[in-house]
Amino acid sequence: MEKIKVLIADTFDVAGGEQEVAFYLYEKLPRDQFEVYITGEEGSEYFEKKRPSDAEWLRFGVKGKTNFNRMLAFRKLVKEMQFDIVHVHGYSAGFFVRMACMGKRDFKLVWTMHSCVDDMFGGKGLKHFISTAIENILNRNRFFTDHIVTVNENSKKKLIGRKVKRVPVHTIYNGIEPKLFVAQNVEEKQEGKEICLGFISRLNEQKGIYVFLDAVAKLRQKSVLLRVIIAGNGEAEEEIKRTIERLRLSDCVHMIGFRKDIANVLKQIDVLILPSFSECFPMVILESMCMKKPVIATNINGIPEQITDGENGYLVNVGSADDIVSCVMEYWKEPDKLLWQGENAYQTVTSKFTVDKMVEGYVTLFHTISKKE
Repeated sequence: MEKIKVLIADTFDVAGGEQEVAFYLYEKLPRDQFEVYITGEEGSEYFEKKRPSDAEWLRFGVKGKTNFNRMLAFRKLVKEMQFDIVHVHGYSAGFFVRMACMGKRDFKLVWTMHSCVDDMFGGKGLKHFISTAIENILNRNRFFTDHIVTVNENSKKKLIGRKVKRVPVHTIYNGIEPKLFVAQNVEEKQEGKEICLGFISRLNEQKGIYVFLDAVAKLRQKSVLLRVIIAGNGEAEEEIKRTIERLRLSDCVHMIGFRKDIANVLKQIDVLILPSFSECFPMVILESMCMKKPVIATNINGIPEQITDGENGYLVNVGSADDIVSCVMEYWKEPDKLLWQGENAYQTVTSKFTVDKMVEGYVTLFHTISKKE
C-alpha cells in the first residue's frame, strides 16, 4: 500500500498542550502507513523539550499574519514536497497555513482547533470581532479548509452554531502517554494533615492564578495546613510574586518555575487546581488524573468532558475563589476522597484519553480523507 504523505504544522513557539498533541502525532503516526514530516524553526521553545528527526524536520516557521512572501514560500514548499495531507494546529499556524494554501486542491488541509475564538480577548472588543470574522471565513469555506478537528464535543457544537456546514467537523479527544505519568500508590491522609495544592500552567491572568492565590489566602484564614506548588513561567511572574508577598503566603507557596518533568511535580501534590477563565481541553488535567490526582477546574468548554463533578474532581464557577475553598475543604475534612476520586480519575484517562486512542482517531480520519471525495 502506498504511504500517505503528511505534514504536521505548528509554530512550536511555546511548550503547551497544543504543541504536545502535534508532536505526539508526529511521533506516533505509524510509519508503515504514513510518511511524516513536521514544521518548526530551529530554536523554537518546544524543540528545546523535544526534537524531531533531522530527516523529517522542515525548518520553516509557519507564523506571520502579514508575511505574504513567507506564505508564498510555504506554498511552494508544500507543492514541491507533494504532500497528501497538511495538518495544522492552533490559531496562529492555522491562519498562516490556510492562507498560504488557499485554493489548492492537490492535497487535503486539516485544521485542529485547540481553543475557541469565542474565548479570545475576553470574548469582546474589536480584536475579538475581527478574529471571529476571519475564523468564520476560514472555517466555512473549503477554499481554505477541507476538514476541521475539534478536541472536544463542546467546541464542535460552537462551530456548528457559527454556521460551519460545508466543512466537515470531527471530534478527536486529546490524549496523553500513560507510561510517562505512572500512577502512584497514594497514601491515605488523615484529617487535619497538610494538603498540597498544585498549579501547573503558564503564568498569566487568563489561567486564573490570582483567583487561586485568593483561595489559598482564604484557606489559610480557615487554619487549613497548606503547601502550594506553582510550576510555570510567563508574563505575570513578577506580579504573582508581589501578590504572594502582599497576601503573606511566602511561607507556604513555592514557585518552582518552568519544569519539563511534570510527572515529578505531580508526584508532590494532592490536588491540581486550574481556575482558568478560558480553556479548551487542558493536557495538564489529563496528566494529573493519570497520576491519580483529582483536579479542581473551572466549568468551561471541554473541561466537563474530562471532569465529572464529585467523581474524579470538582468543577467550579469562573472567577470563584470561594468555590475552590469549598472543594479543598471537602478534601481537608474527608481525605479519603483524594484516594477514590484519584482512582476514578486514573480510570477516566486510561479508558478515554490516551495517545493511542487519539492517534487511532487521526489515522482513521487521514485514511478516509486521502481517498477521493
